[in-house]
Amino acid sequence: EDPNVRMGAISYGPYGFREIVREHVKNHVDHIKILATGGVLSYGDVWDIPQMNLDEIQAVVDESTKFERKVAAHAHGDKGISMAVEGGVHSVEHGTGVEEATLRKMVDRGTYLTPTIWALNSILQPGNPNHISAQSVQKAEYARQVRDEGMHRAVASSVKFSYGTDAGVFPHAQNNKDFALMVGFGMRPIDVLRSATSSAADLIGVDDRGTLAPGKLADVVAFRGNPLEEIAIMESAPALIVLGGARVDPARLST
Repeated sequence: EDPNVRMGAISYGPYGFREIVREHVKNHVDHIKILATGGVLSYGDVWDIPQMNLDEIQAVVDESTKFERKVAAHAHGDKGISMAVEGGVHSVEHGTGVEEATLRKMVDRGTYLTPTIWALNSILQPGNPNHISAQSVQKAEYARQVRDEGMHRAVASSVKFSYGTDAGVFPHAQNNKDFALMVGFGMRPIDVLRSATSSAADLIGVDDRGTLAPGKLADVVAFRGNPLEEIAIMESAPALIVLGGARVDPARLST
């Protein structure tokens, strides 16, 4: 890892953010992510207030698109989500409390929603096993109520979903928990599976993966049972893993 490479940055104004995008592109970053609002785990900010102006978001999207990069926006609260969507981002991460008018705008623009359900739930686990600060737990308690209301609206809409986890907030071994949680909000199991495969590939702009078809990357994972009948199977150990056409021993992944 190059110590001179900034993986995150703070800037001001449209041209300041254009400069940051160019710097990241030069350092071979594949995707650009912005913090359109504050965060639940961020100390000292308000989690659902916009942190960027519309012209700044538009500048990030314009500069990133020029270099064929997609832009994801961390966004909590409808005001910040709506501004990110208006600015042209390709996906909204979390989307806490998204309202119907914003969802309609996302549908019209083809903006993806990446809910990251377990990321918030993990903060509120009994006993606080991840040692989250009291301030963030308090934020999360309110955010969960707003999140749930927004998720029910989103599932009832025609918005496109992509499967993302925000892993790092919790241990990476728990990345698979959102399958059952999203079904719990009313999504069909097949749609949740597509959100993690073909829809995810579409979002990031790759056509060599995401579906089982001749000529695609031979990356396959199989489970014992039918996830369309019991989605919780996706949280079990896989029976088969194939990467690039080569079989991988599942036991290697647990070490």
